[in-house]
Amino acid sequence: MSPTSPLKTEPSHGTAGNPSGTPAAVSVLDSHWAVTAIDAQERSRALAAAQRLWADRHGPAAAGDPDVTVVSVLATAYDVAALDWLDPFVRRASGENSVGGAGPPADALRAQLATVAARTFQMHRVLPLRGSGEAGLFGLVHVAALATVADRRSDLSDWLRAGNAVRELRSEEDADWETVLADRLAHVWTDLLAPSRGGHRRAVARLGALREERDVGEAALLEGLTEEAAVARRFRLFTLYHMADAAAALITYLTRSEPVDILRRLSLHFTVARAAAAGDATVDVALSWLHGAAVLLAQRRTEQLALPGLSQ
Repeated sequence: MSPTSPLKTEPSHGTAGNPSGTPAAVSVLDSHWAVTAIDAQERSRALAAAQRLWADRHGPAAAGDPDVTVVSVLATAYDVAALDWLDPFVRRASGENSVGGAGPPADALRAQLATVAARTFQMHRVLPLRGSGEAGLFGLVHVAALATVADRRSDLSDWLRAGNAVRELRSEEDADWETVLADRLAHVWTDLLAPSRGGHRRAVARLGALREERDVGEAALLEGLTEEAAVARRFRLFTLYHMADAAAALITYLTRSEPVDILRRLSLHFTVARAAAAGDATVDVALSWLHGAAVLLAQRRTEQLALPGLSQ
């Protein structure tokens, strides 16, 4: 019996469960300056600790575990390094030319990105949950998006069950609008990235409720704030609103195959969301991975639509 599941073995840190993944991508990832800046012994310790922690709990580690810090440092380094694959993939998939137009097309980057995401996911999946509110939301979508890009949805299901990540974000009846918004978005994006029966219908209902409650909730949240504080809070809300709009566009495409320019729509929403969150590296990285995951979900839907019928 393996530590991950009674029916499967835990992949090595190489291709990490992606048969189409490329060991060369792992080699390049591990030679990135952000990774090599960490002492080699510390890197080895972090990799071993990540495997141990996952075997122990199949989910987030306890906050007091002595190995959490070393794993977190390597996880952050992998996030920085992975942008060398993630950003070009998203740009090219969305039809945006990279600087100079050089480099492989999006399809060629896809397998490499999956391999890099899998290795990064192995680090992040054992880190403690970030709590409630915005911090919890971005922690959840970060891990869930990594699992989606890495094609590790079964491990994502294990992680969600073991850590109760969505339950940790549940807002109380008297919670403020920002907390309610984070809670609802956590459920919406979980229904997209870890789909279950009726997930899309639930997500649509939650997004509809957010639209109906927005004006009243936002007014109550901003009441009594100074002008400067209100502007800062609106920027944070603006990021969350564009996450909601990106989810709505993606659900519509997955269920009705529209809008036809879905990748451009996603790029617009995530670009604006990241701009509004400028200065918060944690949010920016989480949104980068979520954008990549959304692009992949849309691509998979497009590929399904392109399959020939039985009569052809």
